[in-house]
Amino acid sequence: MGQIKNLLPEVMGRHRIKQTELAEVAGLRYATLNALYNGQTKRVDYLTLAAILGGLNTLTGQNYGVADLLVYEPAQASVD
Repeated sequence: MGQIKNLLPEVMGRHRIKQTELAEVAGLRYATLNALYNGQTKRVDYLTLAAILGGLNTLTGQNYGVADLLVYEPAQASVD
């Protein structure tokens, strides 16, 4: 089975955005953003994801979408 890779830390690092800054602009609690940033969540609410994307778009002036934050990585085929 594959996995979903969270690219939020890379995107925030590229733009030098702090967690506190994005949480404030996105209207989210710091703890919510921190858990997602550190991969400590098993689920992401659509409203939370939309808030993060809106915050990123506001702070960067770019148009980020879901595919910029979450990427599916297929499982590696085992060689027997």
